[in-house]
Amino acid sequence: MLRIHVADVSLFNSCRDEWNALVLSMKRPSVFCTWEWIHSWLRIFSHAYQPLLLFAYRGDTLAGIVPFALKTMRIEDGVVPGRVVTFCGSRELYPDHMDIIASAEHAADCAHAAMHYLSAEFKSWDVMHLSHVSDDAELLAYIRFRYPETDIRHVSQAPYIPIRDAFGGNIEKYLMSLSRNKRHDLRRRNKKLIIEDGVLYASDEPKRNAECIRTLFTLHKMRADSKRIETTFSGEALQAFHQDIAVMFQNNGWLALRVMRQGEKRLASLYCFIFAGRVFAYQAGIDPAWEPKGIGSAILYNMVEEAFQRNCIEFDFLRGGEEYKGSWTEHSRAQYTVNIYNNSVTGQMIKETGKVRALAKRWIKG
Repeated sequence: MLRIHVADVSLFNSCRDEWNALVLSMKRPSVFCTWEWIHSWLRIFSHAYQPLLLFAYRGDTLAGIVPFALKTMRIEDGVVPGRVVTFCGSRELYPDHMDIIASAEHAADCAHAAMHYLSAEFKSWDVMHLSHVSDDAELLAYIRFRYPETDIRHVSQAPYIPIRDAFGGNIEKYLMSLSRNKRHDLRRRNKKLIIEDGVLYASDEPKRNAECIRTLFTLHKMRADSKRIETTFSGEALQAFHQDIAVMFQNNGWLALRVMRQGEKRLASLYCFIFAGRVFAYQAGIDPAWEPKGIGSAILYNMVEEAFQRNCIEFDFLRGGEEYKGSWTEHSRAQYTVNIYNNSVTGQMIKETGKVRALAKRWIKG
């Protein structure tokens, strides 16, 4: 069995290259598993957590990492607080594709070593709560095999465009897969915005425009308010995180912050990351006055086209089965929330009260 060591701040700060090499070795590398993402989360949010960065060693060689953290809190709509193990950032940042940071060859061994450590050596937890784990995650496969009675629930879909596998990198082939109305509407609205309204699709970067992240947040809030939608993409701490990570990602060539602008005025902002050949469409903001002109679809259309031009592997819309995503692609990955209950008194209380809530919900629904 691999040896688990809980990394301290000094070890974490010194392992950037080794960490990211392991991310790139993953079956499907995720930008949300990178050292930079975890580093920024630790800097802004970790005061409320006990970091549990589990390093799995084979001899002296680092074989894998499990980026966990511990916090006393209630999960979902629970009434009993407990000591909860989660992925770093899952509660504040809503990342997708969190998983064991290891190659496919070593992932199962790393998962086994980590779970053994949490059951036999570090027992000060009540629930492991893993949110929106993708159906092809190595950790999910291990949990399903080793813990067949685990509470695993389908919670969402993550649509994506398989640029190479389904369309051979050909944008025209992809566009032909869309409905005729969708294809016509995208081109017509984009052309009209450019020719009649003088709107340009452009890159925005924190090095050139220090306010670009603040503008993204402002546009996002404007649209949410206009739709009377509650949004989790708000708050000074979250904005500080994204101002920090945007600079780090730009320095690495991973940031793709795109805007539709009229002169210097930003009308829409699309916040994406490009990592290991994949585009991750993370967040957007739209001036509601321009939404009837299809500016949201236009900025997305331009970013998808850019992804094809870059010969990316895929364009990932990330979590959420919103109707508009389904008009862009028929491909998606199922996402699951996983709850593993420790044998502590509190862990079993949370498990049993969860069962009661589930029964009550089913009874109310009839």
